[in-house]
Formats: sequence, structure tokens, C-alpha cells
Amino acid sequence: MSRDHIVRALLPEHDLRVLVAFATGVSQHAASIHRCEPTAAMVLSQILTGAALVGGLGKGEQRVTLQLEGNGPLKGMFAEGSAEGNLRAYVRAERVDFPGRDPSNLEYSIGPEGYVSVLRELPTGEFYRGSVGLDFQRLDRNLERYFEASDQVPTAVAIEVEADEARMPSRAVGLLVQRLPGGDDAALATIVERLRDGALRRELGRTDRGGTQLALPVLEGFGPLDVLEDIPLSYRCTCSRERAERGVIAAGEDEILSMVATDKGAELSCEFCKTVYRFTAEELLGLLDSMRPGGEG
Repeated sequence: MSRDHIVRALLPEHDLRVLVAFATGVSQHAASIHRCEPTAAMVLSQILTGAALVGGLGKGEQRVTLQLEGNGPLKGMFAEGSAEGNLRAYVRAERVDFPGRDPSNLEYSIGPEGYVSVLRELPTGEFYRGSVGLDFQRLDRNLERYFEASDQVPTAVAIEVEADEARMPSRAVGLLVQRLPGGDDAALATIVERLRDGALRRELGRTDRGGTQLALPVLEGFGPLDVLEDIPLSYRCTCSRERAERGVIAAGEDEILSMVATDKGAELSCEFCKTVYRFTAEELLGLLDSMRPGGEG
């Protein structure tokens, strides 16, 4: 089994950017900490793999949030990714399962009235959000639609997640091919056609190879593939006790006093990693003091 990683590469003869992501371990870890039922776990694996691909287009610590929202049983999911390979996710309704139905069909889980959005952190520190409706049943097709409508950049995307006997994620792979300025539209169109025909899915079923080896049959005939970077993927949350303290302070004086009087303390749980931060009544009163003029905060 290949390790979790993302490979950035180029097809220089056609000016196409290529990203290949392997997110099996990250997907399984996320499904475990969120205690997902099989359908929820499979959709979670898809969105994490998608976040790895979209985040991989950025630079450095810039984070990208991929969001699915709808009127279906899953309600919504969020996954964050960065160019450094850090991923995390949040599931609104993890106890969702539809035995016998294709988990890649978002119509059942997210709902026919759903949408996919991408929130990007810009170099200026500002954020940009683009959204498209779920015009297709598969996440990868909707991401292609997003790149076309929001970024005006022709892009091919394929996300394939295999299931084990328990219908939980056993392999998660993603491929993104994007035209660079002046790139070859005809070559990209051929790659899109191959992906539509299930080329990546068939190759995934034939081999357990990692890296760009899995994508080579899809990219056959387009010249050498130049690998630029090979970066590990990991599930890494950005929560901390300091951030939890800021969350308590943001609740305001009245709410903090209520926590002290009613609960004799407080507990805050991170929605992404399920870490619980506990505060005693004394600690809450200390935070309250820091909010007042002359306090340490």
C-alpha cells in the first residue's frame, strides 16, 4: 500500500500541470475520529482527497477550504487542505449510511439542491469564495465545473475511493490535470475523455502503485512527466488551548459567568479533531479578569 502523499508534476510538452494525491490513511483516520458510518466515510474520503488536490495548487501555508452543503441527510462537510500537505475535515452528520447505493453519488447524501464551494486564502490575507451548484452526481465532476465557472481554468479532475468488505474507505486517490497559460486544450480534452471512461478507476483496480505511476496510463502519449515535488499528506488540526481560550472570551462576560455558576467550568470540543479543552471555574474567572481593563489579556 502506498503512503499518503501528493505529487506535483508537469507535462512540459503540452503545458499541463498534474497533481496526484493518495489520501487513504488520512481518510481512514478522519472516518475513525468522526465515527462515520460507511456512506459518510466514503464521502468524507472524497472531499479530503479533493481538498488535497485543490490545496496542492496553492503555495506554502495558504489553506483552502472545500465545502459541500445541501438538503440531504449528510447536510454538509468541510475539508481544509494546504500546499504543505496538511488536511483536516468536519462532518455535520456522520451517522449516515445507504447500503446498496453508490457513495460517490452525492444526490443521495448531500442532496439534489446542494452546492460545492471553495474558500481560498489570498496572498493579501483576504479570502475569496467561489461556489457552483451540484450539477453532477460526482464530486470530481463538480470540481471541474467549479474551475471552469469560478477560475476560468480548464481542469480535469478524477477522485476514486475504493471500499473494503465493511464498505469503508480502503484506497483513496485523486488526479488533477490543469491547463497552464498557453497550454494544449486538445491534450487536456483527451485526458478528460479518458477519465470519463474510467481510466483511473480501472488502473486503481489493477495495481497498488503510488506516485505518478498510477497516473501514467491516463497520461500516456503526452511526453515525459516532470516531477516537481513529492509531499507527505497528514491529518493535522490547527486547534490549540490558546484558540479555545479565545473562543471562551468571545462568548462574553455574561456567558462565562453562567458557565461558572451553572456548570462549574466549561468544555470546548474541536469539530475537526475532537480534542476536548476543559476549563475549571477558576480558569474561567481568570479569563474573565483578563478581559477587563488592566487585565493580563
